[in-house]
Amino acid sequence: SVKAAVRRALLEAGHQAKLLAVLSDKETPITGFVPANVDEYGWVKQAAENLMADQELAQAEKLYLRHIASKPPEIDLSQAYIALLDIRLKLRNLSAVRETFQTFLDRFRDNASFLRQAAHQISLAHTLYRGAERDEVLALAERMFRVAIESTNSAGLKTMCCFQLANVLTSQGRGEEALKLYR
Repeated sequence: SVKAAVRRALLEAGHQAKLLAVLSDKETPITGFVPANVDEYGWVKQAAENLMADQELAQAEKLYLRHIASKPPEIDLSQAYIALLDIRLKLRNLSAVRETFQTFLDRFRDNASFLRQAAHQISLAHTLYRGAERDEVLALAERMFRVAIESTNSAGLKTMCCFQLANVLTSQGRGEEALKLYR
């Protein structure tokens, strides 16, 4: 539609002032071309990517939180939660990462594909951390990969999870254990 094309053009051109203003004030009414779409995942994803490109990670986080809050619990929000997890990892906010991790695990424990996607995002982010924080991030990825392996009957998905878990174990310095999974 014309309205959608105008929104895309404005966002791509960097006109995000109204979005940032709305995100900074939860009580601001959701009107106009920008925040009215907080319940549409495709729009939220694009807007969050634009914010992240402008190094506005906290605003992207807030946008995903508003999107998630706008939906009833039975709606599949797996990709929104994975994106939120990724942003929180990049913000280096481990308490928020732990919270999102546990919420995701509770909601999607039986979906190995979603668990693998989230665990992969976590494992990629370990390079942003050092010391005990790095160890914790890798432990979260390991735990989620193990739950994914336990929750699937798909040989292909199980193989992929085992390979990615082996990569995590290697990063943890547990090469002997990883070697068994690589075989």
